[in-house]
Amino acid sequence: MKRFIVIRHGNYDENTGRLDAFGRGQMTELAGELKPYLVGPIRVLSSTARRALDSAEALTKAIGHEGFESHLVLWCDDRHPQDEDGAMKLIKEKSAGVETLIVVTHLEHAESLPSRFGREVLKARIDRRGLNKGWAFVVLCDEKTGVLVV
Repeated sequence: MKRFIVIRHGNYDENTGRLDAFGRGQMTELAGELKPYLVGPIRVLSSTARRALDSAEALTKAIGHEGFESHLVLWCDDRHPQDEDGAMKLIKEKSAGVETLIVVTHLEHAESLPSRFGREVLKARIDRRGLNKGWAFVVLCDEKTGVLVV
């Protein structure tokens, strides 16, 4: 794998849990900013939360990619405790056969997964904290570095 991209879902309506117009715009703009980092076969994974599913849908459409997979283990909030071990297991399994793996998730995973991926997979220090809604962090696996994309 050449790229591991973690995206925090876009802005959403608290009442419906759905991405709002601003959030859709965030994903469309983010897709344009991510295009230079997208290489080879791509796989997109999403949390099962509606806001993440909407974000993954808007993102895949904007990058011209067909579909994505949803996984409960990528959802973390007050009602869904963070399962970082389960998320890492999924990431390792789903990275086979792709050059770019994109994960659309929530604050907790968006902050922790790049560092853990760096330690466990790349044997490198990748630091990232504070990913706002609609932002991405790209881990450049060959270079063992990361880039914040907003």
